[in-house]
Amino acid sequence: MRKSALNSAILLLPIVVLLAVLACDDSQNAPAPVPAAKPSVDGEQTRLQSESVTPPTPKPPVATGPPQRSPVPPQVFPIPMQVTYVTAKNLDNAPDGSSDALAKLVAHSTLIVIGTTADAEPREERIPGRLSSDPSKPDPNYATIANVYDVQVERYLKGEGGEGLSLSQSIGFDAFVPGPPNTPGRLTKGRNDSLGVRLGRNSRYLLFLEENDHPPGLWKGIAEPYRFLLAEDEARVESPVGTLEGIFRIVLSPR
Repeated sequence: MRKSALNSAILLLPIVVLLAVLACDDSQNAPAPVPAAKPSVDGEQTRLQSESVTPPTPKPPVATGPPQRSPVPPQVFPIPMQVTYVTAKNLDNAPDGSSDALAKLVAHSTLIVIGTTADAEPREERIPGRLSSDPSKPDPNYATIANVYDVQVERYLKGEGGEGLSLSQSIGFDAFVPGPPNTPGRLTKGRNDSLGVRLGRNSRYLLFLEENDHPPGLWKGIAEPYRFLLAEDEARVESPVGTLEGIFRIVLSPR
């Protein structure tokens, strides 16, 4: 029995080997599987990546002019402000021929007033300059910087006006100087501390004034010293010009 089973197994062995060989040949000759295409979403429609994509049409170049240069802001050049004071002694002789400085102040002033300054700091204003060729027109390239005081007028000794006036005191300037091409200009700024010696707050003064026509409604000192601090009916010189101190000592007549 065992001998017959062994003989049967020996006979089947070549058949098993033949089937194994045929199976290997079939697997080598079979075509390679095609990978499934992956879908991609384009808007609301699903397409296959294997589809060809039409390249975008290039836009024609846009004609341009020469390159534009951005304007350069003006550069600021602070410069020291030199001051030449106009004093009463520099004014022309008074009409009566007197060489007295006080007489000159009286003769050349449009207004002579007694008044009291407001109890507040002055406001700073830019006052446009005037063209030298036509003083009726503003100069866009120059401006005076001034402190402006509000003065309550107590009495007019010369001239007339309302109950109050605005007194301007120059302290500097802004000026545009022509600059290199493609720039709006060079801005220069000048300041002088001695010009900015402020009037006292809530202080009573005797003032010798002339009108600052541009802009109208402002007044300024006729010459140094144009202001006298009043205390106990005595007028005391207030001026940045030190040599004028003590020259003017006047006593006001009783009101």
